[in-house]
Amino acid sequence: MFNQNKSVYLDSRGHANLDSFPLRYGIHYPYSKTIDLYNCCNWQKDQKFSDRFHVDANFMGKHNIEEFGHFVLAENQFNNMKIVTVWKHDMEVEYKLSNWLRFLREGNNISVKDLLEFHPYYANGTATNFEEIYKLLLNRDVKKITNTKLEEIAKNFQKEIENKQEELDALLKIKLKMSEKNTQLSNELDQANKKIKEFEQATFKEENNKANAESGQKVVVTLGDKLLLIKVNDVLHRGSSCTELEFSNGEKQWMKKRTFDRFGLITQKAKSLVNETVITSSWNPKPNPTLWKNQCYFRNIYKAN
Repeated sequence: MFNQNKSVYLDSRGHANLDSFPLRYGIHYPYSKTIDLYNCCNWQKDQKFSDRFHVDANFMGKHNIEEFGHFVLAENQFNNMKIVTVWKHDMEVEYKLSNWLRFLREGNNISVKDLLEFHPYYANGTATNFEEIYKLLLNRDVKKITNTKLEEIAKNFQKEIENKQEELDALLKIKLKMSEKNTQLSNELDQANKKIKEFEQATFKEENNKANAESGQKVVVTLGDKLLLIKVNDVLHRGSSCTELEFSNGEKQWMKKRTFDRFGLITQKAKSLVNETVITSSWNPKPNPTLWKNQCYFRNIYKAN
């Protein structure tokens, strides 16, 4: 069941297709379909619903752009598990947001079209929680509901969410498990940093700062083990032109040159470190802090102490 690649079922009439995908990814499917998830990891059994599971995964989104999501899946009578919902950010905030969207839609106060229009605001970080969606609805030029009615709806929703505290507490236990995993990884990162040659540490700090700046602090830079580099090759890997590192223990790592080394500087540095003990870095999404590291992709290379 807990495979790295997973085909899952999306019900066109369900919450995921009517609320989650439109707001978070700008997608709505007019028909039920199968979605292929890949790089699935961090499988967790739901604490409240015995037939549900949580998993972090990638999938192909709008315009065939790779997307990342935290999926809640449910077993059913069919072969493929069903998508209950999908989130992108903090579990607690996203849980309340999902319930708020469903509450608005089921009361005929918001539509799929509205959520598709709201997607750019979600994408730029200005409509990612209950309060921000509420404010967005208040400030719309063309209001479908009066401010008085919206205030009443919001009060009723707050009462409903209070009754779901048990479900939220169960979700927070899953969040805690993942947080503990990230803390452990952070400690490992600090220890690994000490293994880099002192003159390399400033470069590594710059890499961390760049990762945070480009991703809005949604990425963690992971360092690998000390390895003896024996060869650097230009290869095709998974259909992409890559720099390949070969190590004395038989391990190989890859970097897509077109995306991450367009001017060949990292490849040139790697070639200068052949027959040296090195450490490589990889950038991973915080909800899935070993995603690319486990697939043996690297972003930079450092001389080890």
